[in-house]
Amino acid sequence: MLWPQLHNLHPLQSDVIHQSVYELVHSEDREDLQRQLMWSSFLQQEDASLTLQDLMMPENSHLLERSFTVRFRCLLDNTSGFLRLDIRGRIKVLHGQVREAFGLIGNTELNN
Repeated sequence: MLWPQLHNLHPLQSDVIHQSVYELVHSEDREDLQRQLMWSSFLQQEDASLTLQDLMMPENSHLLERSFTVRFRCLLDNTSGFLRLDIRGRIKVLHGQVREAFGLIGNTELNN
């Protein structure tokens, strides 16, 4: 999710591979980042009964949209500074994610 924004920072692949994105984000922003990445964290009470599969339907996909800011560790030099990243996008299930964790057992097709 974050890689398209990170290419502008020009990190070396060796600097970020096998490293948790939470380690690269400012410690004060980690909790908010985690909350932003959870598919159910911003559902209103009337939408709370929807499953992730329901939310992936075109008429509900707006409920998965996110727009937030995090401070990302600057990897260009050794200043230990942070750069502000404005992140916009939509939560999606990535190929290879554990389907059981999302309540998708037995369903092999998701609408994109």
